[in-house]
Amino acid sequence: MDNNLPENWVANMAPPSTPGMANIITTSGVDVTRTSGIHLFPNPAGSTINLNISVVDEAEIYMTIFSLTGRKMAEKRVTIPGNMQSKISWDHGILNSGAYIIRIVKIEWDGRQEQSRLLLLTGSER
Repeated sequence: MDNNLPENWVANMAPPSTPGMANIITTSGVDVTRTSGIHLFPNPAGSTINLNISVVDEAEIYMTIFSLTGRKMAEKRVTIPGNMQSKISWDHGILNSGAYIIRIVKIEWDGRQEQSRLLLLTGSER
């Protein structure tokens, strides 16, 4: 099949690539916002980001921000008591505007672990 010929182009109509449908951030086939309850805001962000994280049991949250080249830019660790939603405010100290990856690892008391990666856009404060 020659991809240079338009007659060989076929639209993929299966979700999640259907136009008009909401995009879902997934890691290993798991919808991060639905299973782990992690919400990052604002995004784009200034020097401070907020994370809303829901936990059933007590959990350790490890957050690391990486540049797109893989360089570790900032990290933070927080303990969240069980059966609650917690808002974590983090002044990450990154001065350069740009795109970064934030890795969030949630380790619950029984050893269960979830890992998420989200795109973080930073810019000047408004």
